[in-house]
Amino acid sequence: MESILVLVVSILGGVISFLVELGIEKEYKASLLKKLSFFFIGSILSGLGTMTVFLTSDLQKLESDMVKIDKYIVSTNTYSAAQQSIDNANDPIVKLFFQERLFELEKSLREVSNQEIFVARNEILNTWEKLIKNSTKSVFATNLVSQDDWKFVSRDNAGLKVQEEAIKRGVKITRINFYDESVTGHKEGLESLRKLQEAIKINVYKLPISWIDNNETYNKTKQRLGTADIVIVDDEILLLTVVNPKTYKMEWATLTYNQEKILTAKNLFQKLLNDLEYEKRRKPNG
Repeated sequence: MESILVLVVSILGGVISFLVELGIEKEYKASLLKKLSFFFIGSILSGLGTMTVFLTSDLQKLESDMVKIDKYIVSTNTYSAAQQSIDNANDPIVKLFFQERLFELEKSLREVSNQEIFVARNEILNTWEKLIKNSTKSVFATNLVSQDDWKFVSRDNAGLKVQEEAIKRGVKITRINFYDESVTGHKEGLESLRKLQEAIKINVYKLPISWIDNNETYNKTKQRLGTADIVIVDDEILLLTVVNPKTYKMEWATLTYNQEKILTAKNLFQKLLNDLEYEKRRKPNG
């Protein structure tokens, strides 16, 4: 910084000397000198401003890095303390149960670091309800689960109330219900679900699951996601529910904010809608 100031002052001094030697009028010389002084002073202040911005940015980055380091130290110390406590326990049964829990916690932390968490069957509905309650723009969902399984887990007749409240907030909900005619009662269960959903102004489409299973592009996408039962909320978070391939009952789910998976799911959903619209135009009476 000092070298910059020295350079600017030297240049300004040289210009002043040059003006003195020139045979021009005193008033014009003073005016020109005043303008040049303002120019150089402005340059110095601009340089200081730029340096301040760079320094502020560096300090913010350093502060952010320090917070990350502090969190890492705290988490490492906490884990070490927990492990030490287990190691110091005398009873082998105590060690067995607490070591298992510590391994579970470690697994959960790894999942979170990979931008996803595991959701057990009995927690899927609670997770789904929280997603709908906190939605602000849109919900795009496919559904492989029939009315029978919804009755098993739902306290609100297929989650209608929470969806109706979201629609009143201005959230657009679009669903595609897949049915499998080879499974007894599956199509009928989803048809009952569709009527309930349409009654509260949800946009609902129905499709045979064979559309996905017999289409190479769809099937590859399904395999990448691990399921065709998806819920995309506000284009920011994705719930993937794995179902039993024979009964279509929910088994477990994954909640993720991985942008690649969200984009894959959104592309699948949009292509399904496009193909549905094409089929509707091709078979207007179908």
